[in-house]
Amino acid sequence: MKRMFDAVQLEDVIARSAVPDLSPAAGKQMMDDVRTLELARRHLDGAEMTLLASLDALGTTDMITGHRTANWLTKVAELSPAVGRSRVNLARRLAEELPETLAAMGEGRICADRARLILDAMNDRVASQFRQMQAPLIEKSRTMTYDAFKAHLAALVYLLDPDGPEPADDVNNNRCNLTKDSGEVKLTALFVGDHAAVVEAAINQMTDELWRRYQADHDATNGAIEIPPMSTLRALAVAELIRRGLMVDETGTAATKPRTEATLVFQADETGTVYLNGDPLLRRKVTASTLACDIELAAVILDSLGVPLDMGR
Repeated sequence: MKRMFDAVQLEDVIARSAVPDLSPAAGKQMMDDVRTLELARRHLDGAEMTLLASLDALGTTDMITGHRTANWLTKVAELSPAVGRSRVNLARRLAEELPETLAAMGEGRICADRARLILDAMNDRVASQFRQMQAPLIEKSRTMTYDAFKAHLAALVYLLDPDGPEPADDVNNNRCNLTKDSGEVKLTALFVGDHAAVVEAAINQMTDELWRRYQADHDATNGAIEIPPMSTLRALAVAELIRRGLMVDETGTAATKPRTEATLVFQADETGTVYLNGDPLLRRKVTASTLACDIELAAVILDSLGVPLDMGR
């Protein structure tokens, strides 16, 4: 295996970085040192991927420590569980599907991020062609930016896939990852097609409901209760949607039956709009004489929908 750096050179870089020379004249040296470290990282990533894939295939860590490879790595390297799983999964997939690319990582010719790009671009229908094209793909990667290489891979799949590109709204394009670290839960998701429309509408509606609730509390307390930023309201909306979907209350106690809620807002202004959950229900000029009629009509509409009338605040 050809190495693009030696141990003595790496030791020199580490020694210089411990007490960096911040003079303008040392700038070029620091840039060269960063390049050396990046090359070293590629070699180290390749070596680690090879070892992790072998340990995982043999089940060695499970036999010796009782922990699967990802859990063992998480413990010894003091990583988050998500990072440990991601590394072992990448090692396994590279060893099984793109061994030539894994070897190129060990030689410093491609980094882990770009190797993952190749893996993620593949599907079962083009896998054999991609395996045969590993060498030219690795060389092409060295002449292209990250985004350009990603686009190049997508174009290859488009040309090679006999079934054509996967539709954007394919159910398999929906993704949701949940990771937990130190009591915090991180949720990252992608929804497409009808699922995207449903999720967007539900979150927006619940966010609007929570905003109105906080706004009312803010006004009632003369600003003592602050309105959270929109990103926080969306997070609270997701949690509230999940809670209602599970039919539990704020304490986690199971509810006896579903409860449908609606809030009517009557605004006595020139537009005179009556709202149901933020959407116009009645629209005409509201006066003292017509307000009672509006309430009665709204009650009839809500009763037909099986929704109890809530006059709000």
